[in-house]
Amino acid sequence: MQSNLPQDMRDSPTMRGGPVGAMVDWVADWISDFGAVLLDWTASLGSIAIFVMRTFRWLLGRLPKKETLTPNFYEIGVLSLPVVALTGTFIGM
Repeated sequence: MQSNLPQDMRDSPTMRGGPVGAMVDWVADWISDFGAVLLDWTASLGSIAIFVMRTFRWLLGRLPKKETLTPNFYEIGVLSLPVVALTGTFIGM
């Protein structure tokens, strides 16, 4: 069977098959997989960095007034005590 590939490509280790071609293919696949993992990791790290930056910009950009925070702290903390006690009672049974 005659191939249309040039002579130097027909004699390359990857085109010949065998153990050398298998090893080259394995290394190429490993490098490709490692690169994909690295790119995914870098993209995830970038997303986390953007999220943290936006969160701090939101937190420090406009501080809430004391008149807004104190009633909310009271409502969330003190007024939810009966719900917490009821939940704790049933969980402790």
